[in-house]
Amino acid sequence: QLAHAMLSAQLKAPSRSVAARNSALASQMLHLVHAGRLIRIFGQEDREQAAFDTASDGVRRAAFVLATRQGALPPLTEVLHALLFLATVIAAFLANVSFPLTAAFLILLYRLQPHMRALQMSWSQLQGLSGSLEEVTWLLDPAGKPAPPLGSLPFPGLGERIAFEGVSFTYASEEQRAAVLHAATFDIKAGRSTALIGRSGAGKTTIVNLLCRFVEPDGGQI
Repeated sequence: QLAHAMLSAQLKAPSRSVAARNSALASQMLHLVHAGRLIRIFGQEDREQAAFDTASDGVRRAAFVLATRQGALPPLTEVLHALLFLATVIAAFLANVSFPLTAAFLILLYRLQPHMRALQMSWSQLQGLSGSLEEVTWLLDPAGKPAPPLGSLPFPGLGERIAFEGVSFTYASEEQRAAVLHAATFDIKAGRSTALIGRSGAGKTTIVNLLCRFVEPDGGQI
């Protein structure tokens, strides 16, 4: 059981990789849908096709690694079960255990094997989904997120400006995903229109969320 748990733990990393690369591919697809006309006007079809191919190939490679490890787990489990039977027989022989007692133990072990295999396969499937589950858990977990504002004072209006000073933010840990904002520094001046321009995933929505205090920055201040 311990050996199977160690093998199943190897599914976590590729599962996280699949979730992260799927997110990158979805962002790239959304960018192509929203910026299709601009891409055609400026003749960037080949560049965007190459970027999409890279994102798609990343998903394929990550999914292949995950599927390979998941596919190798059942036969490895069978080998471990066979080794367990062999170790039981050898231990019984060395301990001078009677044959009827050894046979009864092996029969019980054999009857228990399908149920243990079902539990082990269910556990390995959960490990394979751990990347997606962690994404959902992070989204729903209130820990580390600001509480809804409870103040009742009216907003008198923007006096001079809103300043972003070295603001950094990421939607997940740095090991899983690159920062959406990295040391962003700019001013939103009163009485002027400020445009946020950039491709999908550049951080435009994140800036609005930070202004509304739906999320808190990881570094810097507003």
